[in-house]
Amino acid sequence: MPMPPRSGISRPTGSRWRIRSTSRCGYGMRLLADLIARCQALGKRQMIAVIGGSQSAGSIGLHNRMGFETAGVLRSAGFKLGDWTDSVLMTRALGARGSAPPEDAT
Repeated sequence: MPMPPRSGISRPTGSRWRIRSTSRCGYGMRLLADLIARCQALGKRQMIAVIGGSQSAGSIGLHNRMGFETAGVLRSAGFKLGDWTDSVLMTRALGARGSAPPEDAT
């Protein structure tokens, strides 16, 4: 999900994935840890998670365990399976890049 080409918001990155298993066998933790490592290796500054549904305790808990913080909730932002659903926004800074200015800042 690339961001629009505006200088102020051009640096975040995103991806979409879903694990349909409810067995809590660690797939999500391994996938998210690998994704975080890859984003850091690419020099990304911040990760943004948009979780479909404030009732998604498993996903919210996983992101919390991996260092994400809740940034906000968009109430009734989506319509899924015949009902309105919230979207939970979570962010995670990657290394010192979370507070350091970009290298190409003028």
